[in-house]
Amino acid sequence: MKHSNVPQLRAMFGGKCKDCGASTNLHFHHRNPKTKKFTIASRHTSPPSTLIAEARKCDLLCASCHRSKHPKAEPKPRWMWKHKTVSSYVRGCRCDPCRWAMSRYSHRRRLALKASLPPQEPKPPKPMLHGAVASYWRGCRCDPCRLALREYSRARSARNYKAAPLRKCGCGLRGRHRIACGAVTA
Repeated sequence: MKHSNVPQLRAMFGGKCKDCGASTNLHFHHRNPKTKKFTIASRHTSPPSTLIAEARKCDLLCASCHRSKHPKAEPKPRWMWKHKTVSSYVRGCRCDPCRWAMSRYSHRRRLALKASLPPQEPKPPKPMLHGAVASYWRGCRCDPCRLALREYSRARSARNYKAAPLRKCGCGLRGRHRIACGAVTA
């Protein structure tokens, strides 16, 4: 494991906060962020000459003074969100991994809620009404239920199929045909 050079660097730059004089929890704050090549904390094992060159662009501040120098952080842009998390789904991401994470979270929450509730008696099954489509879908295959399904299907197909109006052809034939007796109809 490499040795960190930051403690010596702090001592070299006074060992105290520039603003309040605190000597604990010190950070290097870049005066001009545009000149920043790297953060000193991220390269703490770099050679001392590299760290000193970067530290000359900084002020030594305690954590609270450093926080006050930076404005409140803006919310992260969408491309920086960590996917596969509930928080990214809540922020509005609807990619598959985020949906899956929210689904898993909701499922676990429902299970925990069920576990915390007292056990309930099972509900009695609803009585079957014969001669209804719903009873056929529930598994009944008696004649009245089959007839109800047949009627329902016919009514539904008649609703969905919009036939063109029938016109009389010049020859007296009815129907939708292209050529009859040389007359073109709709």
